[in-house]
Amino acid sequence: MKFLEADLEYHKTLLRTAKQSFSTHYDERTKKMGVVEHIRERSKKNRQGPPPPSNTKQKTSKRNKDIYKKIAILAHPDKLLHLSEEDRAKKEKQFMAASQAVSNNMMLTLHQIAKDIGVDMPAPTVEDIHMFEEELNGLRHQISDLENNWVWHYASADTDERREEIMKRYIYFILTTLAK
Repeated sequence: MKFLEADLEYHKTLLRTAKQSFSTHYDERTKKMGVVEHIRERSKKNRQGPPPPSNTKQKTSKRNKDIYKKIAILAHPDKLLHLSEEDRAKKEKQFMAASQAVSNNMMLTLHQIAKDIGVDMPAPTVEDIHMFEEELNGLRHQISDLENNWVWHYASADTDERREEIMKRYIYFILTTLAK
């Protein structure tokens, strides 16, 4: 899990960095092609509002709540006053991560935080293992999604010619999408 989380963070960081050069190249290329205004006009016509809010929030399992309570006993900010500033900051960060994990019903993350803090955990059940696998597959899916976007392909291209080809295809995609 830690490897996949680090890999996901790497992908996000690379994309954040690459977006600027991608956007600059896009702006230069569309100006050179003379399609800037065409794209802006079409975009205004095709623009839709944000998608409706999703009501698919998962209910937190009793087991996750129990794990969270054990973590809170050891890492809640109110319980850390006797610790050094550095230890307090570390535990508060773990507590915040646990709060987010319990609200998202991320059992594997809770188990990892509990282990790191020193919570005595029972052996995982078969159901727990299935939930762990779902979380890991979710991380893999997020990484795959990031690798399958235009900016990723642009950033990982090994030559300027390849980046130029990707940009041309992207602009063509935008233009044909807006034409629909």
